Order: sequence, then structure tokens, then C-alpha cells
Amino acid sequence: MKRVEQIDFIRALAILGVFLVNAPTMNQPYWFTDKTFLFQNGTVDSWLTSFAHMFLVHKIYPLLALLFGVSLKLMHERGVPYIRRMFIFMLLGVLQAYLVFWGDILFLYGVMGLGIFILSQFSLMYQKALLVAISLLTILLRLVLHIYPVLEFNNASTLITDFLHGSFLSISTMRGLHFYYWNFWGFFQGSWQYISLYGASFLELFTYIGWGYFLKTEILRFIAAPFEIRWHRLIFLILGICGVILTIYAPYIKFIKSALFIYLYMYLALVLFDFVSENIKVFISQIGRTSLSHYLVFNILCSLLLYGYGLSYYGKIGPSMLMLFAIGNFIVLGIAAHFWLKVKKRGPFEAVLRVLDSN
Repeated sequence: MKRVEQIDFIRALAILGVFLVNAPTMNQPYWFTDKTFLFQNGTVDSWLTSFAHMFLVHKIYPLLALLFGVSLKLMHERGVPYIRRMFIFMLLGVLQAYLVFWGDILFLYGVMGLGIFILSQFSLMYQKALLVAISLLTILLRLVLHIYPVLEFNNASTLITDFLHGSFLSISTMRGLHFYYWNFWGFFQGSWQYISLYGASFLELFTYIGWGYFLKTEILRFIAAPFEIRWHRLIFLILGICGVILTIYAPYIKFIKSALFIYLYMYLALVLFDFVSENIKVFISQIGRTSLSHYLVFNILCSLLLYGYGLSYYGKIGPSMLMLFAIGNFIVLGIAAHFWLKVKKRGPFEAVLRVLDSN
């Protein structure tokens, strides 16, 4: 089956958004706690932090999750060993969380993929009914958490000391603990608020991936529609603008506004796809084809830049420099992908996945 170039193009731009979030996130807790360092009013770091929180944090991941759902459906239809692939994602996620970046998403993608497989065993009517019910439950949990907020876990001083001066082993241990906190800790606190917080986060991700999986045909038809009949994309633009308005005036409606940003970013990406040159289309689409390799390599480079076993710039540079680092890496890795795909059919980590699928 021929690849849909628009999907690769959109995925590549979503990966750029992930780079712009992951780089300063790997520098946290400075990004969130050291107000004198990053949040002085009027500084470039302050402006970029505000921009990231308004337009990228919790806004770009839903689009990537939706596209992952579309990819899951395509994998299922092409006969890829689906369940094995999900366990491989989980294994890659755990390895990355301990060795590179505690904020890994691959583990959760694998878990959610297994959940989607179970859901796909029901009839189509039950599939969509359950997905609607999960979506409504997620909205309800987010509203409850706005009324009864949860105190966040805070170990900023420990993280700063260990990430800046620790050995690879000690930093990996800290990453593992943070990965546990990020994914499981709240479920064992005996508090309905913590269970609601973690449950809402998991259900939110499951919903985005699920709608991508079950609406694959409609999404591909919309994305690949000829330019002459794309007037209906204006609806996507309007919905996306509603997401921006909700971000400003109703920040507590997290799930809804994040979902609306999917429409905004998809609209903007498709408009860009229509008007850039063919060479730029190919260049960006090749990044989308090798998105897993880009994601993993970039996180490795960030860890070497920031942490004690590398260049030890942790806490010494702000989000402006890290976002510039992210954009530079996006371009350089894109050039590398261009030459790699001249001699190989897949990116390096994508090739490893294919080998593991076949064994």
C-alpha cells in the first residue's frame, strides 16, 4: 500500500512540535520552578515559555496520538504482527525512560495500542459507543480535577543535583523513579483525586489514538482530498481558533481545547503542504517517514547536551537556546534522513522494528 505523503508531512511537523517541548522539558524542573532564571517578565525565555504552554504543551501530542491511531489501523490491515509491535513499543519505552528521557511516550503508546486491539474485537457500534463514553468520562474527570485540584509531586532540588552532577547510573536511577511517578505513582496513593488525575491522562491519550484508529478512512479521505474541494477545511480552522480561545479564557477545559488544537494544526499543516515546493514537501515528508528514529535520536542528543555524563548544560541554558537546538536538530536530522533514505527503505529504528516483527 502506497504511503500517504500528507500523513508523513503532518507527522513530521508534529515531531518538530514535540522537539520544541521535549528539549526544555528535559531541562526541568528549571523550566517550571526557577522563576528568577526563566520567568523574568520581558525576557525571550519568558515569552517562549508562555508560547509553548499556550500552543504546544498538551496541544501537539494529541495530533501525534491521532496519527498513531491511523498508523495502528494501517498496521492491522497490512498484517503487521500487531500485538508483538505493541510490546516492542513498551520495551523501547522502558529502555528510553531509564537510559535517555523519563518523559517517554512509547511505553504508553504500546499500552494504549493493546487497549485499542481489545476494543476492536467488539462490533463497530459498540466500539464507537465505548469510545464516546470514554471521551465523556475524560471530560468529566478533567472538570472534577479543576474543582478539586491535586498537589503535584515535587522533588526539584534532588533532580537538579542529580542531573547536573550525577553519573550515568545515578541519573538513570533518577529517570526510572521519575518514569514511575509519571506513569504509575498516582494509582497507588489511595486517593480518588490522584487516581482521577492519572486515569484522565491515560483515557485522554486512549481517546485520541482510538479516534484515529476507528476514523482512519475518514481522516485519510479528508487529508488527501483534491485542493478544489477543500473549502470544508475552513471548519477545521474555525474549530482550531475555538481551541485557542478556550486556552485563554477556559484553561480548565483541557481535553476539549487539546482536541480542538488537532483541527488547527492539521489545517495549518495541509495549507503549508499545498503551497510549499515539491522539494520541501519531500524533505519534510521523509522526516515523517523516519519519525521514530528522529524522536529517539533527538532525545539522546538532548540528554548528552544537558546531563552530567555529557556536556552538563542542565539548568545553564534556557528554553530559547533549547528550542533553537531543537529546530537545528530537526533540520540536520532531516538532511541525514534524506541521504539515509537514498540507500535504505526505512529509518534505522524503523528497520529494527521490522526485523523484530519478522523474528
